[in-house]
Amino acid sequence: MFDIQTYRFSETLAKTSVPFWQMASAHSLDFFHSSSFPVRVESMAQLAQFGDTMQEGRFQSYMTELGGMTEAEFEAFVGALADYVDFYQQGFQTREVPVPYSAMISAFAIHDKIMRIHPRATRILEIGPGCGYVSFFMARDKRVAEYTQIEACESFYLLQNKVNQFLYGRRFAEHAITTGGLRYPMSNHWDDVTKSRRSVIRDLPATCHHYPWWLIGDILDRPDDAKFDVVTSNANLTEFSEKALWDYVALARKALKPDGLIYVNCIGGGGIEAWTRAFQALYSSGFVAAFATHGHNESQLALPEGTVSQYHVTQNLVFVAPGHPLYERTSKTWKWEWGYFSDEELCRALISNGEGRRAYSEDAVLDRLRQTLDTRR
Repeated sequence: MFDIQTYRFSETLAKTSVPFWQMASAHSLDFFHSSSFPVRVESMAQLAQFGDTMQEGRFQSYMTELGGMTEAEFEAFVGALADYVDFYQQGFQTREVPVPYSAMISAFAIHDKIMRIHPRATRILEIGPGCGYVSFFMARDKRVAEYTQIEACESFYLLQNKVNQFLYGRRFAEHAITTGGLRYPMSNHWDDVTKSRRSVIRDLPATCHHYPWWLIGDILDRPDDAKFDVVTSNANLTEFSEKALWDYVALARKALKPDGLIYVNCIGGGGIEAWTRAFQALYSSGFVAAFATHGHNESQLALPEGTVSQYHVTQNLVFVAPGHPLYERTSKTWKWEWGYFSDEELCRALISNGEGRRAYSEDAVLDRLRQTLDTRR
């Protein structure tokens, strides 16, 4: 059982163990506090309020960016929403479930684009997963052998834990639980207790790992054969403190395979100073942008077959480092401007193709969702 007290106990032990208070303070989420976001909750029931958080009102915009959905994609999207309804009813014991259209289609788009830009990706790390809805698609994707998350916001962390427990079951590993207990030489007067207890040990390989901010070093220390194909960080790079930003960029640099990449769907809030700081941290760590489009407008992408106009809801960025096949070309041709890309196939993976696709409304989603739920009775 993982709850608020368990999280806070583990975090308190972690904060107590660091040599300098500034190390813990770096992950204090000042940006969230300044916007009055509930970084902490006093009841697990409060997590039910987070349904469509951070992507409010963007459903139709994402549908436009995707160029609609194929029938198979629509079924997968509605299936994820049906899983969410099951999760919500089980976790919060209520008949009425608010449908998170916008947050879920954002998660759909992130998963979809990750698998298009790196079709062979099997290990994926997400920094700051927010509500944790990308799990609804990663858990269904048989190509993904491991999906790992790291999070610094307590309320989001608790919600992610509930989502992952529901979706992954015994194959979910929660790393924020501090194990310990009483250790002392036991006399034989305890035999009546110890001999009456029987237990079994059952090891199941986890396919989803969940880490709190204070265990970032555990991910850094992974062996080469456990490194990640993709690191994704969405809507948060400009919202970390400066030191936390450098921690997470260092994590991405060290935890990625040589041919791995960073995918960013929205760089985050804040002004030009925060954007500049984020890009400088990435570039100073050896990353270069192989693809960059602005959000809320259409980018003109010059491909050999002609210029393609592509709308993106938020900024879309792909970064590569030395060792990636695109690095040499990108480092020589890169220039900071929106609408830049260094590789035609990478660009095509991030633009919509209207063939066999149609746009769906929220009403159409709700109708299909009701039909799907009826089959699950």
